[in-house]
Amino acid sequence: MEKRLKLYLADIEDKEDGLLRLSLVKRPATGCACKVLSVGDKYVRVFAPIIVANKPIYRKDGNLGEYNLLFLPDVIKDIQTRTAIENPRIKFDVEHDGHDVEGVVVVSSFIIDHTTDTLYSNYYGLPDGSWVMELLIERNLYTKLDQEDARNRLEVNNLHKRIDVTKSNIKSSVKEKENMVNGTNPARSTSHDFFGISISGVFTYSEVSLSDAIDIYNKIRY
Repeated sequence: MEKRLKLYLADIEDKEDGLLRLSLVKRPATGCACKVLSVGDKYVRVFAPIIVANKPIYRKDGNLGEYNLLFLPDVIKDIQTRTAIENPRIKFDVEHDGHDVEGVVVVSSFIIDHTTDTLYSNYYGLPDGSWVMELLIERNLYTKLDQEDARNRLEVNNLHKRIDVTKSNIKSSVKEKENMVNGTNPARSTSHDFFGISISGVFTYSEVSLSDAIDIYNKIRY
């Protein structure tokens, strides 16, 4: 039987709430990778999902245990607005190491609205209300991240080859081993893209009742 996790809605209710920094990560919790738009001599231009609307995100911590976290479109808009006002030169790091990284420039920041915008090929399937950015990343940094991701993929592939299991359980065993390499979040970046964006911030969580959670999940699913 599938385990039903508690659902929390994220919000910025207090003065201390808000986005602190953005991190370039190999395995974003949303499972949404950045999309490479063009590669120049000095910079690589990418389409970067920041917060995806109406998508339950699996989380696990010492206080709440396992749960799903959801950002609604109006909350995402508030976060974007507060960030633009209070933290316009948002800092970036790599894998949440806390060390500011140079070479990332925010070209644009906007909320997806399919009814008025058709700029990025239907925004790669992201729903309305999602927050995205267009970034310029210096080639040196891009190359470093790309090489690190290539090494990570090679480690996963080599691990798969070393697993000695029967044909009946090879699928589940490979999945388990792959999650050990990739971390606790099984979401994988797809296509040719090599990283995603993960947010660091302070947010107020509100637990949703079971009936409301089921209603929200049904609306998201259908």
